[in-house]
Amino acid sequence: SDSDSEEKKKKDKKKKAKKKDKKKSDKKKKKDKKKKKDKKKKASSSSDSSDDKKTKKDKKRKQEEADAKNAWVATRMRELRKADANLALRDAMKAAEEEYQQIFNKAEAPKKPAEDKAEWGLAAAAEAAKEAEDEARKLGKSEEEIAQAGKEAGERAMRVAEEAGVYAPPKELPLFMQARLQQQSEAARLAATLQVSD
Repeated sequence: SDSDSEEKKKKDKKKKAKKKDKKKSDKKKKKDKKKKKDKKKKASSSSDSSDDKKTKKDKKRKQEEADAKNAWVATRMRELRKADANLALRDAMKAAEEEYQQIFNKAEAPKKPAEDKAEWGLAAAAEAAKEAEDEARKLGKSEEEIAQAGKEAGERAMRVAEEAGVYAPPKELPLFMQARLQQQSEAARLAATLQVSD
């Protein structure tokens, strides 16, 4: 009977050990399942989807702004070219974009070399003026002297270009065309400001 009781105890111990092992493995499986669920939740969290929505909205808004700008610039280019038939397409586009920037951004863009060319009418004159100004700065001259040196160099370059037949100064528009162009630009500004307020 002692041996039977000992065998029974051994069997009970084995059963208990098996139950413990089974409980441990069940707990481990549950933890693994829970971890997997948490990972899935994190991967598809609402903050990620809201970020995606924000970027999509930003892209859409930027695209709409670009489309509106392009449409406005195209319309203004047509108006400028109607007013002045001698105006080159690129010059009309630059002028229209500058107007757009002035009206909608309400900030003056810093002066660029392309604007210098428009001031002088020739890229070589603008470059000569810039070089003369830089040279005067190196010599430590005052701002007035720097500006004067640039102006003189630009004028010399323009005279040389005119004498060589490379450049002809633009003809001044008749007064009625100047007045009409001014009215159109004022009407465009007014329309643009009305669009912005709506």
